[in-house]
Amino acid sequence: MQCLTGSAVALQSEWPPKWRWRAVIGLVFAVVQSLTSIPSHAQPWCKFDLSVTGEEARKRNCGFVCPNPWGAEDPHACGDPHPCCCAPVCDKKEAAKHAFIGINWSDKYSKLKLSRERMFDILKHNGFSHIKLFSPDGLASILRVYGSDVHVYVALPNRMLTHLASDEAYTLRVIQRQIQPYAHVIRLLIIGNEPLICIRTAEWAAKQECGSLNIPAKLLPAMRNAKKALSKLGLGKMPVTTAFNGGILEMSRNPWTPCISDYRDVVKPILREVWTFLGQQSPAAPFIVNIYSWFAAMGGHLTPDVSVGVPSESGRIPNDGVYQYYFNFDMQVEMQRVAMCKNNVSHLDLWIGETGWPSADSPRATLTNAFYYTKHAVMRAQGMTLHNSTLDTIRTRGLAYPVFLFEAFDEMFKFEIEHGNKFENNFGLFYENGLPKWATPDGLLSIPLPRDPGNSTEPEGHTSSTKPRVSPRRLGDDF
Repeated sequence: MQCLTGSAVALQSEWPPKWRWRAVIGLVFAVVQSLTSIPSHAQPWCKFDLSVTGEEARKRNCGFVCPNPWGAEDPHACGDPHPCCCAPVCDKKEAAKHAFIGINWSDKYSKLKLSRERMFDILKHNGFSHIKLFSPDGLASILRVYGSDVHVYVALPNRMLTHLASDEAYTLRVIQRQIQPYAHVIRLLIIGNEPLICIRTAEWAAKQECGSLNIPAKLLPAMRNAKKALSKLGLGKMPVTTAFNGGILEMSRNPWTPCISDYRDVVKPILREVWTFLGQQSPAAPFIVNIYSWFAAMGGHLTPDVSVGVPSESGRIPNDGVYQYYFNFDMQVEMQRVAMCKNNVSHLDLWIGETGWPSADSPRATLTNAFYYTKHAVMRAQGMTLHNSTLDTIRTRGLAYPVFLFEAFDEMFKFEIEHGNKFENNFGLFYENGLPKWATPDGLLSIPLPRDPGNSTEPEGHTSSTKPRVSPRRLGDDF
């Protein structure tokens, strides 16, 4: 107790008076957390058999490596599938215990500006207890609504990475003031969001709030300093990670067969260092990637049906060898898993940090398409099958895993401020006024969310026939 008192006094002496009460409370929570065994949320629930030979993988039809294999006389003419192309063996029961459906929240570009308490009350009422933030903004409001019955995953934005990487004292202050007071509900600290996008151009870097084109080089030092600061404050068991964009994959040969997937050579050195850092933590931190079928559909690479997971009129199901895919989202998730395997990343779990589909302001951005995309992503996160369970033969069929939907509420000023694409205003599951875009008769969001306190998953064989019931929008609600 003497050490606790001394630490509290030392921290209070460094802080302005308005922060001192948080120092003591945060330190108490830190001690409690340090004495509590925190189960890892990032165990590798699947194992690939790397002893499979190329010849055996070909016989088992584990996937294609040719750029355009469909209809070819010999779809394996380009070579044998890698052993990572064969379906892994997964502990689905254990994975289901740790899987959850989370949601990304931000009000940065909100036009109507509902109160934060009202926003989080809506999310709580609809069964969301895992909330991902792009910055510590909103933490106090979450506590007022949820109390301690919530799991929060907090990011420090890209614009902070340069300072986090170069200034340990600055990093410690940030963690003390913005993270420590809420440590009892924070499950993960995320350093940056899609930081490797900053490689493109200075203009893009500024738009993404990177602050500098050197952000990729600053990423790992920032993560290390954040972990060091957490440890100094008694929060060393809080995992530290980052969230990558799906574009870290090499897509130049054949973008839609997971078997051929691998990471871009230019990002592999950074990824290897990050993977090592994630695995060295106890508990290990997850590897987080953001995945959007929407952008592939925009580029004309996908038909509308496979984009949102609806069976095509022709009845044809895209396949990668023996594995069939109703839903492009599944292809992209399994591309990441296969690429991780090829790079010997067998010690980390994969989380999907963002996925979603806009509901307006582009030809394919409709309420119906957004409903089916969201519904099917939620079903997959719970290990549920889609449509015909005999034909739905993805590699990781029945595997539940963490998925964060993007995003909670529309943000109708995003286009006006960012000047990107207008559809970016419309990724919310709820309109800015708080109405769900698809509602059940009792007013809840009409997607198959697990609403029990444990957020448990449905069995593999469960399917859903839910149809979209679009919320009526009064004239006064139009933006």
